[in-house]
Amino acid sequence: MNEIIFALVVGFLLIINIFIAFIRKGGKDISLLVYSADPNKYNYLIIALTITGTIVGGGMFLAVGQMGYESKYIGLVLGTIYIVGLGLLGFFAKKIRELMENYKIYTLLDFLSINYNRKVVMQFTIVNFLMYLFLLASQFVAIFQFLSFINSKIENHLIPYSLVMLAIVALFLYPVIGGLRKDIQTDIIQMVIIFIVSLLIIIKLFQNNVIENVYTTNQFTSMGNNGYGVTFIIGAILFLTPSFFIRMDMWQRIITARTEKDARYGFWIAGALSFVFFALFTLIGSNANILKFDDSRFATLNTIYVLFNNPVVLGFIVGGLFAAVLSTSDTLINNASIFATKLLFPKTNFSLEETKNNKLLKFSRFFAVILTIVSLLLSFVVPDIVDLIIGAFSLLLIFFPTIIGLINKHNNSDAAFYSAFIGLLVFLISFFFWDPKLAFVPSVFVSFLIYFPYYLLTKKQNKIV
Repeated sequence: MNEIIFALVVGFLLIINIFIAFIRKGGKDISLLVYSADPNKYNYLIIALTITGTIVGGGMFLAVGQMGYESKYIGLVLGTIYIVGLGLLGFFAKKIRELMENYKIYTLLDFLSINYNRKVVMQFTIVNFLMYLFLLASQFVAIFQFLSFINSKIENHLIPYSLVMLAIVALFLYPVIGGLRKDIQTDIIQMVIIFIVSLLIIIKLFQNNVIENVYTTNQFTSMGNNGYGVTFIIGAILFLTPSFFIRMDMWQRIITARTEKDARYGFWIAGALSFVFFALFTLIGSNANILKFDDSRFATLNTIYVLFNNPVVLGFIVGGLFAAVLSTSDTLINNASIFATKLLFPKTNFSLEETKNNKLLKFSRFFAVILTIVSLLLSFVVPDIVDLIIGAFSLLLIFFPTIIGLINKHNNSDAAFYSAFIGLLVFLISFFFWDPKLAFVPSVFVSFLIYFPYYLLTKKQNKIV
């Protein structure tokens, strides 16, 4: 790999991201509302790119490549889930926007605060805070995996260490200073680079008959019990598909869309693009299996090194993937800081343009810095990127009945609290003492079995009274 090209590409992208953080429109600082929601601003193309950018970060490249190394079909299953899940959320975008506009609110947390009691809101806040913390830690795992791999490929070890430090500085600046608006602006830049990198990779895959080698020959080595069996697939289809309805960052994109049509088309396009990227990096990881690389963590990078012998092009591709880690990390930092603010200031209303809220913005930025440091430390404790990502999103699924009740006006605070509480206990037991990849299956079943019978029973009692 051309060390100079690699350093220039990564350095340029990181510096651009830092520069964007300090750009002010009209010289005005942002408000807490813009930091957390930035409503009614972007067209469908920007919405599609920022959603895809959040999904297709550096952690995704490595995690899906690792999955592809272990199972050549699981990435296609997950890609299909993203098409359907994002498509459904796009379909319901109009209803969600109308419900929130009726209350004059712009964030999921504010919507919950109106429809559930404080106990439920705090429970949701705590679990989401932990989830985004773990997801952010997974991005640092991705950064350090890149560092480990690149160190073995180039002679000047000062370059990757310097770039990692620059990446961490960027994460401490532009999402902290600019919030959601800067997150979206930098997502556009990062997605342009990712598209170019992906196109170069796709051309090489076709030139080397990788699809034929992976799917039409018997060279793929079965990984045995890899956790991606029938139970995982059925559970993923049933529960991961609607998981997008529970994600704060997805609600942000619905609200920040200029119109409901922009939101709907943006989510539909993002679903299609996500499938392409899941399929692409699954294929890359599976090819690493055929090439008999030992370490599944580096399946994506090892395959890329085999495919490209031009040092300049290789430097650009690896550099682009390295910088792409930020396209997910910035969203996670923004969301984690919002939940931290709500946790310590329970009465916060993010939908207001008030001086008091602007003072709270300082606390949100401070929390963002602290949480970035904590997640950085957490990445050393739990270094398995796949378990981190699957575990984090699985944790969120215990609130699926709560969100269904919110959208369909079947909300009951006690049902929401107890279903999530018991579902969380089941999840933790299953995650640590059974299987991290399958822990979401029993926990979601339990949360459903508690929420809706409890809701119906309470409703019936109220009618009798």
